[in-house]
Amino acid sequence: MSSSVTFCFETNLGDKPMASTTNKQRPAHVPEENVYASLHWLIVAAYAASAVGLFLLIKSAG
Repeated sequence: MSSSVTFCFETNLGDKPMASTTNKQRPAHVPEENVYASLHWLIVAAYAASAVGLFLLIKSAG
């Protein structure tokens, strides 16, 4: 390991995380934990995009 990488690790050990609760307050409309009780729309979009991409890949191969 180079000395510059080692120096970087040594100087950053005591730093606080960027988004700790002492630095930034959570807005009132944001829940403590993001919990999805039903299927999220972005998962459906990702599956649809994957299916279309796979179809196009198979179609162009043969």
